[in-house]
Formats: sequence, structure tokens, C-alpha cells
Amino acid sequence: MLLKNIISASFLFVAISSISVTQAADVNWGYFQHGEDEVVLPEKWGEHFPNCNGFQQSPINIQDTNESETGEFHFNYHSTPLKIINNGHTIEVEYEPGSSMTINNTEYRLLQFHFHTPSEHLVNGHSFPMEMHLVHTNTSGELAVIGVLIEEGKKHKTFANIIKNAPLHIGEVEISGKHINISDLLPDETEEYFNYAGSLTTPPCSEGVNWFVMEESITFSKKQIHEFENVIHLNARPVQEINSRIIYKNDD
Repeated sequence: MLLKNIISASFLFVAISSISVTQAADVNWGYFQHGEDEVVLPEKWGEHFPNCNGFQQSPINIQDTNESETGEFHFNYHSTPLKIINNGHTIEVEYEPGSSMTINNTEYRLLQFHFHTPSEHLVNGHSFPMEMHLVHTNTSGELAVIGVLIEEGKKHKTFANIIKNAPLHIGEVEISGKHINISDLLPDETEEYFNYAGSLTTPPCSEGVNWFVMEESITFSKKQIHEFENVIHLNARPVQEINSRIIYKNDD
């Protein structure tokens, strides 16, 4: 099935309104209890954010896939000033306008990328030490997220520039004279990936997100993974029910 057919049949319109963002900010949600403040854990998110109770939630355990030819990515990523945000839930790099990816003639503008530990998606029940999410939007307000799984292995030079400059506490910093290109964090092989209809993995858990999870992983060193864990700790939502969804695997 072509991607444009999947979108027309399955994907809902997504718009993250100022109201939903405010609601997410007002509720002290998180992944584990820490300090004296009560934290709303993932199993309770649905009590405050109704979308989190939906039937097309992310992440998922990727298995029982259907072969598909949903097309190749065409990346138009440029370097961006290195602006790093610690929002208390993840380390995020904000991307200036002008970079995008296109698939099946639909262009999605890159907004930001961020990290989770351990991986949020599983592949045949297997978890990875980390996962990176590249968040995009198109002119209709629909979201597309590319997930890149991260294994322990060789040190990654591009991630080194991020983690060594990341704020240790909530805040943001722009490193003067430093630029970064997300292309340097993509796996060598990008034509093989999994595609399914899902949601944001953080509150408000809005559905209608077009997910692409790369089959080939990248590596960070053990030290780099620990450096991220020391700043953010656990920040992975447990896998959600697949329900009636179909997971497609592109093997161009």
C-alpha cells in the first residue's frame, strides 16, 4: 500500500494547540518518582490527558510486519546553530527553519530532535539503550516522526557535541559558533524502515502521527549513554497496544 493511501485511510489531523501544550505544562508528569513532588507516571497519564487512552498510541513493539513499498526518503537537511534544550524530560536540539524531508511527494519540515533512554520502540521484543526522534510537520499540520534506534558501540562525534554542552538542569543554551547537521546522526541505510500510525509518546499523546522507525541502528559509546542517563535518567514510555493497526516494513 502506498503511503498516500495509508495517510488518507488511517491518519488523523494533528494540531498541538496552545491549550494542550499548557495542560501538559501544568501537570507534573514524568517517568519515575523523584524528590518530594508527586509525579504523574505513564500509567496515569490518561487520567489527565484523554488522548493517552487512545487506540493508536506510541510507542509499540514492532513485530508481525507487512511488506510494503512506501517509498524512499529525500532528505534536505542543513546545518543549524547548536541550540540545546533541557526541558526536564529530554535533551532536545531545536532546528532553525529550512530543513526538511520528503516522502511520496509530501514535504515535512524538521522542527527538532531529541532522545529517550531506553528506547521507546521495541523490535521483536528487543529494547535498545537509547532512541532518537526527529519531529517534522507539513503544511497541513500533520506530524511525521523518524525514530532512530541507538546501540552501545563506537563513540559518536556528533552526539559528543550535544551531550558535552547540554544543560544539566532545565534550561537552554546556544553554543556560539557551533553548528550541527542531523544528517550526521542518521544510519547509513535509510531505505529500510517500519511505518505505522501512532501518536506523540509524551502528553498530550496526540494521535495521527506518521511514524517511521529505521531498521538500521546507530551507536553511541557506553560513556555517552551513561552521560545522557546521568542528566535525564529514565524517559521512555512503555509500549502500547497495537490494536487493529498494521505495521508496514519498507524494503526498497
